[in-house]
Amino acid sequence: MSNGYGALLDAIEAPAKEAARQQVRDKFAARVVAVRQTIGITQNQMADMLQVSRSTYAGYEQATTSPAGQKAKAIESFLTRLEKHHDIRQP
Repeated sequence: MSNGYGALLDAIEAPAKEAARQQVRDKFAARVVAVRQTIGITQNQMADMLQVSRSTYAGYEQATTSPAGQKAKAIESFLTRLEKHHDIRQP
């Protein structure tokens, strides 16, 4: 929008968008924690299984970050397989 309203709309919508992103991170965090604890492994072991650094994985559990793109698809598929194999219900 060239009339100046675009920036205003962005400022109004930004908190809602961030809240939605945080909900996604929170849900993902609950899921990875549930899977890891159910199968009884450490954060280091889970990070190795997901092929991410320990600090990145810690960010997943703390809901400060979540995977994106192809990494997100690969992790989603891996978590689904673990959940089915161990009969884990998503939180």
